[in-house]
Amino acid sequence: MKPVAESELNPQELIDWLISTIAHELRTPLTTILASAELLEYYQDKCSEQQKKQYLKQIKISILAIREFLDSEDFAANLQKLADQISEPERVYQLCQILRKDYE
Repeated sequence: MKPVAESELNPQELIDWLISTIAHELRTPLTTILASAELLEYYQDKCSEQQKKQYLKQIKISILAIREFLDSEDFAANLQKLADQISEPERVYQLCQILRKDYE
């Protein structure tokens, strides 16, 4: 994730960009975790010990990728820019709008 220049996006565009980026950065590792867990759940009796270790390794790598993304300085900097650009009442309203849109 690259940091966004302060003048590049208005608050709504920054929110949209962050949501899109977060969804993209989390989707692949979460899909890998789910697929590996399901393979272990449904086929563990048919998997060799080596395969089981590989699936567990994929889960671990994916979790570390998510943690690295969430801990990145760019991610934190972009969230801080968003927080700095939006006043408190607007922030609550924006969050409600985002959540409503996600659940419609």
